[in-house]
Amino acid sequence: MTPKKLSILLITLVSLSSLQTQAQDKGPLSNQKCVEVYRDGYLDLRDAIVLYNKKQLERGEFAAEVGTISTAVSSLRAACYFTESPDVSECVDNYKTLYKGLRERVRVRAVLSGNQESVTFVDDSENLNSDIDQDGNTLRRFVRNIRNQGADAIKKGKLSIIDAKCL
Repeated sequence: MTPKKLSILLITLVSLSSLQTQAQDKGPLSNQKCVEVYRDGYLDLRDAIVLYNKKQLERGEFAAEVGTISTAVSSLRAACYFTESPDVSECVDNYKTLYKGLRERVRVRAVLSGNQESVTFVDDSENLNSDIDQDGNTLRRFVRNIRNQGADAIKKGKLSIIDAKCL
């Protein structure tokens, strides 16, 4: 076993042991906590990306933050695998897709080498389709709103849509 694999295994075992101790103190992980693992990971990752893009985090700090978030999400999801009910699988999958999509945009090696100076993504907390509201022609705005029945959903962003269903 290579030293890198050994250290990853050791970190995972320590994390799982910590989770087991925490679970004993506060009881098993609830379904809601398990649903929120990917959501919280997404929010933490999004915040770290915003800070990195604004140059408020150095390359090493950002890479460490991404690694910490990824490890925490993986460890908690491993623990949740044994405790959550199948009823929440749709919500977990929706948050997982959102988290994984954002996580795939961060290439840690490229960040550390300086080849990825920023991470491009659509911030779901912003109004993604504000030009509909800014159109001066009332009739055109009305027709667009009818044609795009999901315009309000687009404005809310994916995270808000999933939150409405799952939280």
